[in-house]
Amino acid sequence: RVAELESTIDTIKDIGKSERMAEFIDKKKRANSMINLIQQISGESIADTAESEQSVSQMEDERKRLEQSISEEFDELNIPIDNLSIDEKAFVLDEVDGGLEITGYQGPDTDCLVIPSHIDGKRVVGIGHLALNNINSKKVFIMDGIQYVSDSAFFQNTSLRELYIGNDVGEIYEYAFNSCSNLKKVSIGRKVKTIGDCSFSRTGIRNIVIPEGVERIGSNCFKDCSMLQKVVLNAGIKSLGQTAFENTRLEKVILPETIDSLGLWVFKNSYIGSSIEIAFLGKKHSFKNIKPFADKTQNNVTVYCEDNTIKDYAHGFGFIVRPLLDFQFR
Repeated sequence: RVAELESTIDTIKDIGKSERMAEFIDKKKRANSMINLIQQISGESIADTAESEQSVSQMEDERKRLEQSISEEFDELNIPIDNLSIDEKAFVLDEVDGGLEITGYQGPDTDCLVIPSHIDGKRVVGIGHLALNNINSKKVFIMDGIQYVSDSAFFQNTSLRELYIGNDVGEIYEYAFNSCSNLKKVSIGRKVKTIGDCSFSRTGIRNIVIPEGVERIGSNCFKDCSMLQKVVLNAGIKSLGQTAFENTRLEKVILPETIDSLGLWVFKNSYIGSSIEIAFLGKKHSFKNIKPFADKTQNNVTVYCEDNTIKDYAHGFGFIVRPLLDFQFR
């Protein structure tokens, strides 16, 4: 169990991304060196590598920041792994297709609750409706092997502060963590494809990283998360539901080029008391539905994009428009 928990902790460290950045930087450096060598031999200028070298330098700086963030994230966990235990008898279970579903918890209060993937040798496949809304734990680890978190599974739990979702969870159902008002830190597993309607609404989340596997974020998903300031939507996300980020404090949002559908008013009132910057990475304007704000907000919305994408749309809506290269996610 200790080894299994250590494996889960490792998944929240975004080391893979750092390694991919290192490979990219190395390739760019070798390409620039080759160009410079050819130019020296031929005596002719075939390319200006200054901009590319500057890009590599920026990537290296970004990677250093990422590694620092990884280190800090790991240090912040501060979990005494050796002292953790899993009381399998504390869970109430039902037989379902494929194994067991957790339907309740009758164990003692614990600062950190580990949701196991096996109990009495049988596989735990999911967490049921309202199963853990009454637990008194600040941290919850959902282990690899569990495939889903049902609707309202942690509904209105005010004790929960940190949540780590295992890499085999494929779907987080509607209202799963709705109104967990003290929930501030969430790590979402790599295989999650759908985050259901209202699943994290009215929580205390400040920053959230949506991994590459997620394809859909449901309506009202992060609505009324009044502390939410930064969201990273990785490549793979296709749609954002209606009012998904309504009434937040978003300052910066990156929309990857895979997005093809924005629900009505997805960012409505998402810039309370400040401004919001949106970076659009897409190469073309292909949204099925695009009216992300309730009205023309003009000076407090800045859109960063390339020409021939959503530039004309953004101008028509009264937004400030700047080149994509000017965007900085800090």
